[in-house]
Amino acid sequence: MDDDFSRNPETRVAYKILKNSGFLPFPLLLRNEIENKIKQKERMLENCRYRLKYYLQLISEAWNDLSYYFKSQKMSMTYLNLEHVPENFKINNIRYGALSSKLKEKKVQLKIDHSQQLIIAYNASIQIYKKKYIVLLQEINEQISDLRFECLKDEIREGRILSHTLEMGFINISKRLEQFDSEFQPFMLIAKP
Repeated sequence: MDDDFSRNPETRVAYKILKNSGFLPFPLLLRNEIENKIKQKERMLENCRYRLKYYLQLISEAWNDLSYYFKSQKMSMTYLNLEHVPENFKINNIRYGALSSKLKEKKVQLKIDHSQQLIIAYNASIQIYKKKYIVLLQEINEQISDLRFECLKDEIREGRILSHTLEMGFINISKRLEQFDSEFQPFMLIAKP
């Protein structure tokens, strides 16, 4: 910026002082903000993965403990009001059918309630993260739009093309949401009439 010899010497000196003081032209500042938002989005997705993995582990342990009281996975899904489980949900050491006659015990109902609460918390976490994800994607696209506008203003003012060095493509939100939905699948609960 300070080595642009098409500017007059006073402007070059002023730009050099601003650059040495850590100031950036507005388009570069916007670009840095966009890059920070993109990093924030990635951190949020990683946090979502970690939290949901933790919930899946708790649900798996609760399911494993509960399976002892049911004859099959289908029967346990019926008692948990589940229609479908996510593809990434894995349960190990299942002991179906060992104590199926004790279904009416209060202890079993407490385990069912606990498992249902974990499943509801898991599904709610997905929805919360999805809303945050959508907001971040929209903010990034708004900032990219602002960046393009600022570059266009500078191009008009300076009489030269600048946007090719700063231009960023918009994020396809619907495609990103499809990826989000395929990675973070909720437990499908049976709809109550």
